[in-house]
Amino acid sequence: MAHVWLKIRIWTKVTIFALVAIYIVSFIIGNRHQPVNVWVFYGTTLAQQPLLEVIFITLGIGIIGTLLAGLIRGTIRQIRDVRARGRQEQLAKDVADLKKGSKLQSQGDGPPVTKV
Repeated sequence: MAHVWLKIRIWTKVTIFALVAIYIVSFIIGNRHQPVNVWVFYGTTLAQQPLLEVIFITLGIGIIGTLLAGLIRGTIRQIRDVRARGRQEQLAKDVADLKKGSKLQSQGDGPPVTKV
């Protein structure tokens, strides 16, 4: 019985992949010479640009933007970690200095030395 479900699962994936591939090919064939006007900024448009070029350029910009956002997020996390580590090291150094200072004070509390 498990083999039947495995075959159904595999054929479902193959069918979905084939349908998506057919849709992509038909989209490319239907829109390869379709011109569009691209709005760039207020008062600026690029007239009669091929739709497929616009789609691929937009896809590329989105991928680059996603990668840059991930890099920026990772860099900010690293900066925060470095700052936190620096604070911890400074705190440890301050505690060590306090301990060192308290030892010096306790050693100086011995019997007073009198000069004769």
